[in-house]
Amino acid sequence: MNACGDSRLRGLRSRKPIGFRQWVVHDSKTAIEYIDVIRKITGDIQKSVVDCLKLGFFHIFANIKDEKQLRIYIPDAVNEIHQYDIKKNGELIDTLECYLNHKQSIRKASELMGVHSRTVSYRLQKIVKLTGLDFDNIAEMLAVRNGIIILKILELL
Repeated sequence: MNACGDSRLRGLRSRKPIGFRQWVVHDSKTAIEYIDVIRKITGDIQKSVVDCLKLGFFHIFANIKDEKQLRIYIPDAVNEIHQYDIKKNGELIDTLECYLNHKQSIRKASELMGVHSRTVSYRLQKIVKLTGLDFDNIAEMLAVRNGIIILKILELL
């Protein structure tokens, strides 16, 4: 098993065998190619070494190279918010991401974003008005959070 938790070595047994050194070089190139994505997903943006095991099911997306295929996994609500941000030069996606990443705490999100808590509250109300999101629906928030991460992956690629 490699550092990112997949078992490529087992799959290689059925193919033409390659040496361990070649596999390590290939795996290292993949890690370097996706280092910014891994940092974004794991939240370890400033770290020079990242733990690929924290990728969880996002490891699946590393093998998808087609942008259209990745976009399928972004909920409509996230796309709506993203389009609004593009048109209005807004910060709704960043606000929502910070809010969700910090246990839905308006206070913590406002501190980290350097804005007043009323600003965060207003933005969240705007998001609800725009999309109809229900912040009490755990499954919906998980899909939204994952969609935001995929959107950020697409921005990095």
